[in-house]
Parts: sequence; C-alpha cells; structure tokens
Amino acid sequence: MSKVYVVKVPNENKMIAIRGFKKALTLANGNNDLLLDPPRFSTIGEAIDWAHNLYPEWKISNIKETIVKNPKAEKIIKTPENNYAAFSSEQLKIIFNDDTGIAFTDGSFKNNTMGCGVVLFAKGERYAESIKYMNEENNCNSLMAEIEAAKLAIVKALSLGNKRLIICYDCEAVKQAAETSGVAQSMKEFHTFYSSIKSIINIVFMKVKGHADVAMNIYADQLARAATKE
Repeated sequence: MSKVYVVKVPNENKMIAIRGFKKALTLANGNNDLLLDPPRFSTIGEAIDWAHNLYPEWKISNIKETIVKNPKAEKIIKTPENNYAAFSSEQLKIIFNDDTGIAFTDGSFKNNTMGCGVVLFAKGERYAESIKYMNEENNCNSLMAEIEAAKLAIVKALSLGNKRLIICYDCEAVKQAAETSGVAQSMKEFHTFYSSIKSIINIVFMKVKGHADVAMNIYADQLARAATKE
C-alpha cells in the first residue's frame, strides 16, 4: 500500500494528508517545497497526528473530513450530536488550547448521596473534577446532580479565563434549565445562574448520547459515581 504524505497548501496555514506520492505532488502543483516528504506515514491518521503536534494552530485535512484547530471556525464531524466526542484525550488537549473549552459532565444519585463529575479540556490541559453532596435536607436527586455538574464545569472554565465553553451532556434538562428554566427548584436556580454569566462566557450545549461508549462521557460518569461512594 502506498505511503501517506503531508502537503502544505500554498499561502495558507493549512495542510492536507493524502495517500500516494503522485497525488501528493499533483496537489502541491508540482512544487516539491510544498510537499513535506520525510517523514512518510502508513495511515492518514498517523499523518494527521504528526501534523497536529508540529503545527497546532493549522488546519489539517484529509480531503474528506477536516479537523479544525479553532473550534469556532467549523465543525469537525458532520453530526452535531457527535462533535468532538470521538476524539481522544490527547487530541482534545491540542484542539482546545485557546479561549474555548469543552466539558463532559454527568451526575449520579445513589445511597442518599449526590455526585457530580466533570472532564474539562481548556488551555491545552485536561482537568478532571468531582464533587459530593450529602442529602441531609432531602433536596438532592439525580436531576440536580446533572445540573450541578454543568455548573461545576462553567465555574471551572470561568476560573481559567475561558470565553467560550462547550458542555457535552446526556440529560436534556441541563439545556432546558439554562434556556427556559423549569418547574424543579434546581432548574430554576441553574437558569438564574446561567442568566447571570452568559454575557461573560458563551455556553454551547451539545447533547451526547449516554451509554454510547463516548470515552470522556464515560469518564465523567465514573467520576460522578465514585463521588457517591467516598
């Protein structure tokens, strides 16, 4: 099987990974200076990973699907429900290295204890946090756990100086509470909180299907569940 080459697009901070030397040379308009020959790669994925590490601010493409370093520019996966969800921890740390962060949140309620888990990628780092609430006043429940996890993510992002945060959640009430409030007291309180900070940080709510092998969502769920056992 032919090797993969990385081609620089003329006059742009953009590169394309493509299989086959002739195709790569054609893409580079015959200019060998634009063709990053050594190293050569066995797969498109290897080429893109290499290019990510070497040029973290550039757009790296494989023609069919584009991975964008600045998430404000365009989406990297076609279906909105899966944006960023398939990326590894290391890839997310590279992507979210500016004023935008992404957080995977989840809540758990068990043994009369509420746990909230957050996995946040921001400023090129990964932050994993959890918090535990004892149900001493009988005001804790699974819905509140989901909402408090989202709030925890926002507070952490604000402390890091993020101007934009993508919250990946698997409970629809999180977005509903932020945008339209709700009947539950926890939803009303979150709506008030969200209304007070939305002019400071731009929150984007992104639904991630629960129990669907999304790695970072699973991690957030594990953090939340662990908090109820401590």
